[in-house]
Amino acid sequence: MIGPTFFAGLRPRRAREESRRLGVYPRLNGQYQALMLEAFDTKATVVEVRDLSDALARARNGTLSGLWINFDDKFVVPRRRERQMMAARKTVRTLSRLKKLGVPLMLTLHNEKPHDGCDPKAFGHLRGFLLQNADLVHGHSSAAAALAQRSGTPEARIGVVPHPSYLGHVPGATARTAGPEAPRFLSFGATRRYKGHDLMIEAFATMREAPRVAHLTVAGNAREEGGLDFARLSGRVTLDRDARVIPEAELPALFGAHDWAVLAYRSSLTSGAAMLALSFGLPVVAPDLGGMREVLTGPLADFLFAPGDAGAMAEALDRATRVTPDDWLTLHGAALARAEALRPAVVSQDFKALLARHAMLPAPLARAIQPRKDLTHGSIHAPQELQGPHGQDLAQAVRRVQHARLQDLSLESR
Repeated sequence: MIGPTFFAGLRPRRAREESRRLGVYPRLNGQYQALMLEAFDTKATVVEVRDLSDALARARNGTLSGLWINFDDKFVVPRRRERQMMAARKTVRTLSRLKKLGVPLMLTLHNEKPHDGCDPKAFGHLRGFLLQNADLVHGHSSAAAALAQRSGTPEARIGVVPHPSYLGHVPGATARTAGPEAPRFLSFGATRRYKGHDLMIEAFATMREAPRVAHLTVAGNAREEGGLDFARLSGRVTLDRDARVIPEAELPALFGAHDWAVLAYRSSLTSGAAMLALSFGLPVVAPDLGGMREVLTGPLADFLFAPGDAGAMAEALDRATRVTPDDWLTLHGAALARAEALRPAVVSQDFKALLARHAMLPAPLARAIQPRKDLTHGSIHAPQELQGPHGQDLAQAVRRVQHARLQDLSLESR
C-alpha cells in the first residue's frame, strides 16, 4: 500500500528537479550569451557558474542540468605559458568528474585555433577532450560542424544554430535614405594577429580606387598592434585610429558614420563583428571562410575575397568603392533584412530546442519545448540552415527591397 511516506520521499526529488539549472561558463558577462539566451527564462533555467569547483558542488547536490562551455581557451589563460598544460589537465579531470556525476557537457566552438598567448598543446589537450566527450558540440556554421566531425565528434552530437544578430540588444539602427558618394570604411574590434589587420593595411595601400575612399576607421582595443604599419596608408586614405574598448552607447554613432564594415580574418568559424555590422545595415567586405558565406548571402556575398590574400581583398574593396549610392541603399536593405532574419528571439528559440533535444535543460522545460525542425548538423548543414524559419523571414524581407536592383548589382560587381 502506498502511504504518506512514499509521497514524502518524492518531494525532495521534485524540489531538486525544479531547482535544476543549465550552468553557463564563463559567467554571463558579455553580449553573446544574452543573445543566445533571449528566449530563455534565465532566472528559472540558467545559472552562472563561478568556476568548475562551483559546478562540481552544484552537480553533487543535483541542481545542475548541464554545463554550457564557451571560449574554452579561458580555462588555460591568462596563466603563464609554462603552467597552461597543468591547467588544461586539471580542467579535463574536473570535467570528467562532472560527466561521472551525470552532468551533460556542451561546447560552443567559437574559434578554430587558440588565441595568441595560449599554448597550442594545452589548448589541443582540452579541446580534444571536449570534442570527444561533450554530449553536444554546438557551432554557428557548417565550418564549425565540419571541424567537429574531422576531430571525431559523432554527427549525432553536433548541432548548428547560427550566430544571431544584435537587433534589440544594441541601440537600434535607422534605415538610411541616401547612399554615400565617398565610402567610409570601418574595421571594428580588438586587434589580434588572426584578425589580419596587416592584410587590411596592405589591401588599402594597394587598392586602385583609394583616392575615392574618404575614410577608414580602425576602432577597438589595441591588444596586439605591435608591427602594424598604419603609416603606409598616409596619403591613400584618411585614417582614424580609436584604440579603446568602444562603449555600447557609442555604437550607433560609430556605425552610423560609416558605410562598410571590413574584416580580414586569417581564421574564423563565425564573426560577431559581421553580425553587428549587419544589425546596423552595413554591408561587409570579408574573407570567404568559416560561416561568412552562410551569413553574407545574395548580393552581400559579392564582397567576399580569398582568405589571406591582400590583393584579393584590395579588389573587393575596389568593388565596394565603385558601388553607386542607389546600389549601396539596396545593399543596406539586404543587410538589415539579414539581421532581421537572424533576430535573437528567433535564433534563441532554435537554440533552446537544440539544448532540449540533447537533454541539457531542466526536464520540465525540456518537455514543454516542441522543436520545429531537426537541429542536428546533418539537416541544417551550410546554407541549408536557411530552409527553416530564418530563410522564410529573409525571403520575405528581401522581397521588400528592390529586387531588380539586387540582380543588377549582383551582375555588375562580380
